[in-house]
Amino acid sequence: MTLIGIEETGAARGQAVAPQLEVNVVYVNHQAALYGVREAARLAASLHARIRLVVPSVVPYPLPLTEPPVQMAHFEQCIQALASEANANISAEIFLCREYRDVARMLPKESLVIVAAQTTAWRFWSGAQRLGRVLAGFGHHVFFVDIGSARHA
Repeated sequence: MTLIGIEETGAARGQAVAPQLEVNVVYVNHQAALYGVREAARLAASLHARIRLVVPSVVPYPLPLTEPPVQMAHFEQCIQALASEANANISAEIFLCREYRDVARMLPKESLVIVAAQTTAWRFWSGAQRLGRVLAGFGHHVFFVDIGSARHA
């Protein structure tokens, strides 16, 4: 694990403090994000890290970037429901973007990212794998979580 930086907390104390580690969970769909947030909560507890839910909203090129096809209120309701179901303290960011590659560029360098998907749903898993490869290509540390076995447990 790499220490990203040091920030000063006050001239009087002069103590250097490491910034808080952040575990990012990418919203692929509700069920996957729920499981990803739960896994992130377990990981974050031992690392004293915070959890950030990253919700990409891909806006097709014919539309202006400021006018996503899905209303922001819908995303906000999904995020609130997810935080309640996961019983976790999370922050969330909705990224309006043209493609998932844009999300990889917006994350801080060498971010810890969890991508969850169900392997029995080939379409979701292959999409999650593509997303993971894009994130890893930008230098992020990507962890895949298979929710297929968890749903049957």
